[in-house]
Amino acid sequence: MNKLSKKFYIYALLLAVFITLSAFLGYNYFSNAIENQVKSRALFETESKIKLVESTFKVQEQIVEDIASFIKIEPSREDIKKYLEVLMKEREQFTAVYIGMADGELLAGEDWNQPSDYIVTERPWYVEAAKGKKLVYTEVYHDAYLDKSTITIARPFYDKAGELKGVIAADIDLSTISQILNPYGSDDEGVSFLVDSNGVVIGYDANNVNKSEDKITIFEIFPEFKPNSEKFIENMKYEENQGFLSYYYIESLDMFLVNFVPVTGTLKTGQQLMLIFMIFASVLLIVIFVFIIFQRRNIIRPVEELVDDILNIPMRLDVDYRINEDDDLLYEVRKTINELLTNKNELLKKMEVAQDEITTIAITTESMLAINRAANTNREINEIYDLILTESLKAIKHAKLGSVMIKEDNELKVVAHRGYRSTEINEFSLPIEESFIYRATNGKLDTVALINDVSNFEIFVPLETTEGEYYIKSSIVAPLYVKNVFYGCINLDAIYENAFDEKDLKLMEFIQTNTEIAISNYIMNHANFYLATHDSLTGVYNRSYFTQLFESFKERAARYNETFHLVMFDLNNLKYINDNFGHLAGDEAIKTFAKRLSVIIRRSDVFARYAGDEFIAIFLNTDYDSLTIRLNELLENMEQSSIVVDSGTIIVSFSYGIATFGEDSTSLDELIRIADKRMYEMKNKNRKIKG
Repeated sequence: MNKLSKKFYIYALLLAVFITLSAFLGYNYFSNAIENQVKSRALFETESKIKLVESTFKVQEQIVEDIASFIKIEPSREDIKKYLEVLMKEREQFTAVYIGMADGELLAGEDWNQPSDYIVTERPWYVEAAKGKKLVYTEVYHDAYLDKSTITIARPFYDKAGELKGVIAADIDLSTISQILNPYGSDDEGVSFLVDSNGVVIGYDANNVNKSEDKITIFEIFPEFKPNSEKFIENMKYEENQGFLSYYYIESLDMFLVNFVPVTGTLKTGQQLMLIFMIFASVLLIVIFVFIIFQRRNIIRPVEELVDDILNIPMRLDVDYRINEDDDLLYEVRKTINELLTNKNELLKKMEVAQDEITTIAITTESMLAINRAANTNREINEIYDLILTESLKAIKHAKLGSVMIKEDNELKVVAHRGYRSTEINEFSLPIEESFIYRATNGKLDTVALINDVSNFEIFVPLETTEGEYYIKSSIVAPLYVKNVFYGCINLDAIYENAFDEKDLKLMEFIQTNTEIAISNYIMNHANFYLATHDSLTGVYNRSYFTQLFESFKERAARYNETFHLVMFDLNNLKYINDNFGHLAGDEAIKTFAKRLSVIIRRSDVFARYAGDEFIAIFLNTDYDSLTIRLNELLENMEQSSIVVDSGTIIVSFSYGIATFGEDSTSLDELIRIADKRMYEMKNKNRKIKG
């Protein structure tokens, strides 16, 4: 799958994700809107049903008030009974309407035989109304005779003198109130409960429970119901329906109106909105899908086919390839590509040649920079020769072996080589007149020589190579000049004829120039370094450079737990030599001492001229006694061997003192002081012996 296809499908995926996310957010929005609608409905229905209950009881209260007004006209007791009987027929909510007289008589709207133990003035409704002197409601109780939940409205009435004449009472069937609250009889539309102060559900047939001995509480229906304020709404579940529960406390009745509104009932409108939204989202997805198919067939596929055709174009130089010029959206593009492919061979050839030249130049330049960097260091000259040969072989790719030869007297000596048997070439040298460069330039030694077949020369030394039984067959040689004086040459060889061409010749000339500069720089830098670090008279290190080297010895001894001895030397009788034989003889004595002491100085030791006829040395990892024996042997040999000067012969002798690093001190100044002291002790001791 190419990048265009990937981007196309990524954009299509992002669009699909965007639509899906929009649908999800829309669904959540509508769900929240429906939930808020259900909450609003629950609160609204609760408030409406509260008003309905209150208005229903207001009607009942008004009827009781009407009875009281009727009694004020002082009707006969028979008229009162007839009036109450009419009320009973007209008002289904009333299960009984009656008047308890102060004399104990009970007047009712239906025939009722008053039991002998039924004392009207002691009934709760009578007592509460008479005591409160106002219209009151009794607690909810179960009418065993009618098997109904009942509440009684009671109102006292008085004569003109203000004396209590009796109490008007009406029993209300609360199940009729529940029927008013739940007119549809379907849980899908919600359900309302009247609940007394003890939480008992009044007048509602919940799971066929409507008997006094099987009372059901609101907490059994809604375990999470916890009235704690006048208004309450919470998400709850009732008979597998999810919805919202709200309630209101009716203070005058000491009851709660509990109202449950299911979500399912309100979902009808919401579902319609959701259906419209989902239809819209589906249509949008179908449109996008059709658009993707159209794009895929008419744009993406032709582009992919063009990309595949382009990727299948062979990059070989010898293939005349053309892509199909299909008559599609990209016909002009295909035609243009074929026009570009027409000249691809020539273009690729030029690019290949240019790239090869650039690579070769880059490699050669980097090689010459490496040689020049090395020439500006303190590395040994043989390392520089070896690097010159290595980098030259890297630059001239046709060369597999070679050598660097330096002029010594009238001969060329091999100082670095590659690809030859080391046993034969390590000590190899030959007269300049017999060299390849001399013969190829007719003795001028002035240009780079390209030798296609070395066997044409009369004199040829067949040195064995590491390429098996083969000998070199062709060579390219560059003479080296330093300060316009022939210095040596670089030989790059191959084991087959005609290995090198004009490009190699130009590269070799470039190598020649840079190598001459590098060697000149090295010689100049090395000369400057030698002058800065060596004593001009004796050729040994000077005091300044010795101080630098001491720090290296000190760090090494601390790191590897090594020890070394610092020795101070002083020539004996140098003043006598200068006074009697001259200062040139004194200089000769100093040089002789330095030369003979250098013989016992190992590669790991350091020897320097400290000042005048004083010298200083460091002997690393040497036993003290062994060192003393070596120095004493040297002293004895020097005292027995005189040297000849212009004015005669002199004996060179010396005294020395040894200080041990770590044992005596780790400070250079302190070690010098101790060694110098011991050296003078030896000098004074020798004077006494000879005196």
